[in-house]
Amino acid sequence: MASQGKSKGALSFVDKTKYGVADPDEVDDDVAELIADKTPQTQRRIIKEEASKNVKKLGPLATCFTIFKGFVATGILYVPKDFYNGGYIFSPITLILSLFVTLYCAKLLLMVNDRVGGGSFPEMGFKAYGKPGRIFVEIVLVASQFGFCTAYVYFIAS
Repeated sequence: MASQGKSKGALSFVDKTKYGVADPDEVDDDVAELIADKTPQTQRRIIKEEASKNVKKLGPLATCFTIFKGFVATGILYVPKDFYNGGYIFSPITLILSLFVTLYCAKLLLMVNDRVGGGSFPEMGFKAYGKPGRIFVEIVLVASQFGFCTAYVYFIAS
């Protein structure tokens, strides 16, 4: 009996968060007025939209930290072993050269962003080279993310 109560609570949590199902009694008065004469599907959509407005956004510092974690977290785990394998003279030189190449590439991306009028990476590829540019950039981004995920899984597994 106790497990049925837990699964029912979990099911209602999933229903509310994933499918946007909610009792009209559980929503705010403002939302209740919006959904009063709507169909069930429209009610769920409105409830979901109103709930997404209450989501707290990351501040600038939290955003920087999240980006830092995404790009550096896996790499920083490899550094001690890489220094051991590469040597204590070659590894710092290579790390510093990699830093300068990365900074130069970031500067080039910012220059291209200014010249083509902004946008995401695929949009910049489209503005520079048309549809083949967009497709190429999207393929490279997918390959890059796949490589990051593969490296992380490999590190965890070993």
